[in-house]
Amino acid sequence: ELEQIDESIANVIISSEHFHSRICNSEEINDLKNLLDKYFHKITIICYLREQADTYKSLYSTSIKSGNGENFEQMGEKCNKQNIYYNYFKLLQMWSDIFGKENITVKIFDRNKLLNNSIIDDFFNIIDPVLIKKLNLPPKTNLSLSDDGLRLGLLINRGFSKLKRRKENIMLRNDIL
Repeated sequence: ELEQIDESIANVIISSEHFHSRICNSEEINDLKNLLDKYFHKITIICYLREQADTYKSLYSTSIKSGNGENFEQMGEKCNKQNIYYNYFKLLQMWSDIFGKENITVKIFDRNKLLNNSIIDDFFNIIDPVLIKKLNLPPKTNLSLSDDGLRLGLLINRGFSKLKRRKENIMLRNDIL
């Protein structure tokens, strides 16, 4: 797609919430920079970070929606400073070392601290405030689960997991016979 960008295009936005969780070491960040340097003469990174406890709760909610059967405490064992997912200092240091501190803008992802309580408005305000009025946004679709929803999801996931293990055991027994 980058090779097909029309020369009249002055700015390109690449957005992914997974940059911080899938590009986790200096080598991978450097590979990304080398790729982008082939196409762009200036790269600006705008990074929104949630408070770590909120990040953990969001990740847990997503895992429940995805069928995970770990409870809140079991999954919480992964929430520590060795895990780059929660160690923002290390994360930002690596990106700053490679892209340059002057090319990174860090914002707190907290609706109360965002322009119009909207990450989209806040993001485009950094780029060009005029763009906010030109946006045609779809309705919000990534809704969080309530605490009761999380508990119910966990119970359902564990029930399906037990059912799946039973089916696998029955199939294994049939294969042996």
